[in-house]
Amino acid sequence: MTWTEPESRIERIGEGIAILIGIVVLVWAIELIDVLLPVNLDSLGIRPRRLWSLPRIVIAPFLHVGFSHVAANTVPFIVLGGLTMTRGIRTFFTVSAIAALSSGLAIWLMGRANSVHLGLSGVIFGYLGYLLFRAFVDRKPSSILIMIVVLALFSGTLWGLVPGQRGVSWLGHFFGFLGGIAAAVYLGDDEDDAEIQRSDQANRG
Repeated sequence: MTWTEPESRIERIGEGIAILIGIVVLVWAIELIDVLLPVNLDSLGIRPRRLWSLPRIVIAPFLHVGFSHVAANTVPFIVLGGLTMTRGIRTFFTVSAIAALSSGLAIWLMGRANSVHLGLSGVIFGYLGYLLFRAFVDRKPSSILIMIVVLALFSGTLWGLVPGQRGVSWLGHFFGFLGGIAAAVYLGDDEDDAEIQRSDQANRG
């Protein structure tokens, strides 16, 4: 152990906060452009079973239907994304990518015809699935505590997994949630834990 390790951890926390803020600013900026300029970015959402729409799985999470839609996703993204980020920056991006792909592909394959799907909610439900299931994977006290906090704050959000709600893409929510669970199983040890162990070994060497 050396005095450089706390500084390294603080640097990673700072990087994580900067990434979260950057994504939030980007999403709000895109919506502002959509409102102020004569463009229709909402039309770039996912259109089920249209082959030319398949690549839009990548950009759809950054698009929203109005500022109220962005606002509704901002707080859960910051909280759940931030809790996911505590496991490491690599973990955050891996969970985000898996959730975006699983929810986007499910919508593209099974979504209602002639509909357009967009928004961060599939990724947010991915964080939710990851954080809840992580506690069962590693059984660490920190993971269990995070699970309890998430359930206390977002238990009502789980209703978004139930089909039949008007204007809600439950397919994206459900498969984003499953993607988060898959990410929890796939990732194994936390990135931060691995980095600390490598730092210990290097300093002792």
